[in-house]
Order: sequence, then C-alpha cells, then structure tokens
Amino acid sequence: MSSSKLCLVREEEGKGIFLKLTWQPGFIGKSNMGISIVGEWDNQVSKTVIMLKGGKPKILGPFSCISSFQISHEEYNDWVNGTIEIGIAKNELTKQVLNSVRRNVNIIPAACMTLERNDFCNLMLPNDYTLYLIGWLTKEEFLEACKKYTGWVWPYDRVSRFNNQAWEQITDDDRKKITRAGFADCIQEKPRLVKAGWLKTTGRGGGACCYVYPNIGSNGGIKETNLYVLAQDLHTMEELCIET
Repeated sequence: MSSSKLCLVREEEGKGIFLKLTWQPGFIGKSNMGISIVGEWDNQVSKTVIMLKGGKPKILGPFSCISSFQISHEEYNDWVNGTIEIGIAKNELTKQVLNSVRRNVNIIPAACMTLERNDFCNLMLPNDYTLYLIGWLTKEEFLEACKKYTGWVWPYDRVSRFNNQAWEQITDDDRKKITRAGFADCIQEKPRLVKAGWLKTTGRGGGACCYVYPNIGSNGGIKETNLYVLAQDLHTMEELCIET
C-alpha cells in the first residue's frame, strides 16, 4: 500500500489511506505503547505520535504513504511481550493502480501487519560517508531473482568461520515470518530447506555473513534477517534512464 506510484496518485487526487493500530499486550506485556507513524500527506512529511492502550484500536490518517514506524528507546527497553497490529481502516482511493507488470497494487491486504519487538532496530549512520552504486533492480525483479538462491544461517565456527550453514532447521517462528513475507511456497520439506535468498539472524546481535557483514567470531554477520540477490542479478547503471 506504500508504492511510489500509489503515493503519487493519492497525492494527485487527495485521497489517502487511514491506518488502524492496536496494541495487544499479551499475558505479561505493558498496558500502553507509544509509537510514531512517519508518512506523507499533501506533499509534506506527516509524523503522528500516539499512545496506544491495550486492546483499544486507534484510527489515523489520511496518509498518501507510510515510510516508517518508530518507538522510543525507553519503550523498546520496556517491551517484554505483546504486538502492534496495523491494518487499513479506510482506503479513499478506489480505482485500480497498475504497477510495471500490469498488476493492481491498490488492494487492501487481507491480514494485518504485526510488529514485534525484534522488528525494531536502532538506525545510525555516520555523519560523512560515501555511497557506491553498482547496479539497480526493481522490487518485482528483486523478489523474483532472490528465489534462484537458498537460505543461509550463521557459520558454525568449529567447522568453518568463513562458510554459512544451509537454513535447514525451520522453527515455527521462522515459518510464520517467511509465510508472512509471501514466501510460503519456498519452504521445502524433503529435504528441509529455505529455497529462496534469505540470510537469517541469530536474534542475539549477529547472523548469517556476507561480504558487507563478515563473521568476526562473535556476533558478526547481519543483525536482521534479510533477503539477498547477487551483483550478477543487477542492471548496469548505464541502463538507468534519468530525465532532467
């Protein structure tokens, strides 16, 4: 619901989406949860800070798109149990909006998006850095290209510090997250394997390794479970047409 094309059409027609957020504290979770919703409306950044009470939904909007959800450091530290459920309460734009493969992307998801504590991380960038672009890929192409590969988890140091292990042990939580991301058909049972390009985190500060996040012996590798493709899957920068 937050593709760039949808955002532009909503802005042009002044028809936005409204979110419904609900804090489900669970058995031992805190009664309230503060969260910030960052998006866009009327060509301006729209940031809303709210306090959710357990089991009582709040409706917010309009937004032309949503870019992120944020919580404070204090809320994160106090978060022991519970989930934030996010759904679409209202979509004012009713007409079809087609993407590059002629698929209508203006469709309300059938299920809510659920955020858990592990879905949040602290994003910190250095003040001065250089960004190198080696190629580009559309989202649709990326989601297809990653299915050519298999899933990996962190190295078993006693065997090799330099080689990830195949993602063969699939927990109930793994299955839930992979299915929620739309990759249920990539879970192979015999032999058990994740048949898509996933790099898994340990959940304790490290995970599967790559050339950007290598194994350093302890807590190396990626901090979040991520999809991957290889450089060979990218279009060259010369293919990217930029209009000025």
